[in-house]
Order: sequence, then C-alpha cells, then structure tokens
Amino acid sequence: MKVRLHGFLTACILTILFGCDSQRDISPPIVTITFPADGAPIEQPVNIIAEVADDSGPPKQVEFLVDGEPLATDDSPPHEYFWDASAWADNKDHSIQVRALDEADNIGSDQITVTVVKPRPRISLLSDGGGSEQFQIILLVEEELYVDRILVVQRHAGEVDQLDEQPVDKTFQNLDRIVLPSENEFYECVPGDWEIKIFGETRVGFRVLFKWESAVKKIRRQCPG
Repeated sequence: MKVRLHGFLTACILTILFGCDSQRDISPPIVTITFPADGAPIEQPVNIIAEVADDSGPPKQVEFLVDGEPLATDDSPPHEYFWDASAWADNKDHSIQVRALDEADNIGSDQITVTVVKPRPRISLLSDGGGSEQFQIILLVEEELYVDRILVVQRHAGEVDQLDEQPVDKTFQNLDRIVLPSENEFYECVPGDWEIKIFGETRVGFRVLFKWESAVKKIRRQCPG
C-alpha cells in the first residue's frame, strides 16, 4: 500500500513540475506546395512556393529538396525558392519536396512530381518566300546545334497535301542559315498552311546528351493569281 501511494505522489509531483505529457505539441506542420502544380512541365527557372500552417505558430525552418537533395532553407514567409531547373532538363520526372520543422521539432512535408523539359533550340524564320510562285524558306540558327532532319508539311483545306522530309545531318554555327528545300531548289506555291519541324541532337564532342525537336513553325501561304 505504501509503495502504491509513493508512486502516486511521485507521479503528481512530476506532473506539477513538468506538465502533462498530453499537452506536449506532437502535431506536425501542414505543408502545401502551391506552385508549381503536381505533374506540371517545367521549361524555365521557377519559384517553388509553399504554405505552412502550424498550431504552435510560424515554423522554425522550411527546407526545399529536389530528388531528395536539399537545395535551400527558409525561415520566414512567404516560403519560396527560386529553382533554376536547367541542370535537371532531361524530359524526365523529378520530385520536389518541402519540409517544415516547428518549435517542438515536429516535421511536416509535401511532395509533388514535375517533368523538367529539355530546352528547345533557338531557330527563327528569316524568310518565308513571300507570295512568290516559286520560293525558298530560310531559317536562322541562333546557337550552335546539330540538325538531323527537317519535316515540312503542306496542308490545304485541312488535309495534308504533301510531306517533305529533308535529311540534313549537319552541325550549324550561330547565325548560320538553313535554306529549304536547298540552296539551288525551290518549292512550288501551294495555298494553305505550311508547318516546319526540325529534329536534332545536343552534343558535347561526339557524345549525344539528348535528342530534341523544335516547336512547329507555321506559315500561311497565299499564292499569286
């Protein structure tokens, strides 16, 4: 009986001195990544933005991770990190995680997956041949790149009239011109929409880092007569 009473008194004294264990903060912060959206394609540097809510007040620390690798910490709202995703540009999925630590060392987190898109090459349309009956399409290369082939599609009344696939297999330097169909040949004018798509590779020496395809360049063709 004395042993039980002694244990009860000890428990009461500890509760008075240190507080009840049930009052200790064990709830983790609630973390929500608000930007970018889960599953979104990333083509350029982006701000990762997160909201953190916790009953005990502002978080002690917020950490930003990509593929499990810590990149930055933040300790005051708004919680955001400017992420230059160029080193991850491989057309594959990558995880973004934001973790928050509160004053009681509880940890909450949110995670999304994004696709980091390879940068498209810089190629501009220099001339579409105007309204000539016979014409050439001239493209201007704005960086060094290797072009494998070029696809030219002619559409009339919504239907594909002709597909012209030009093998190129050449590395171009900055400000080089690409002439279609070739330096000494011309297209015959077909009214309607013309679409140009360029396929190539990004290389370092003889090593191919990845293959790419350009955005479609569109030309609305009006023929004389």
